[in-house]
Amino acid sequence: MEETVPLQPPRGGADPLRSAPSRTAPADHVPVYTRLVRSHAWIDRRSLALPEAVAAKIEARPELPDVARANLARWISHSPRGALLEWQRLLDGMPLAQLLALLRADCETSARLRQSSPFAGLLTPDERRAILERHDPRRA
Repeated sequence: MEETVPLQPPRGGADPLRSAPSRTAPADHVPVYTRLVRSHAWIDRRSLALPEAVAAKIEARPELPDVARANLARWISHSPRGALLEWQRLLDGMPLAQLLALLRADCETSARLRQSSPFAGLLTPDERRAILERHDPRRA
């Protein structure tokens, strides 16, 4: 039988992520949980940078939407949700130029579709990491 050990609070007191900031903290004190908060502008730029890279890769290799089709077929077989079915219709019926424009568009429809993008795996981990690092506000 396994022995269970109760979780202990971190050494040095309360967990700074779970406790409220002290009311007596110095004026220049920045609580831990606010240091890495990203602005909406940063999120928007990063959200557009990833599909832009996907679109550029598809332009160079027009067979790559087949990867997205395979992802969709696998995902839909487990959970035929609306957004996935919408992507399937778009990939099956949309000319490549229109698909590329959709990936690059800064509009509500594209933003909504990016939330369930079937293009997972098109960017290598290094390509993805490079994009995320370019959009990291801590590097600014």
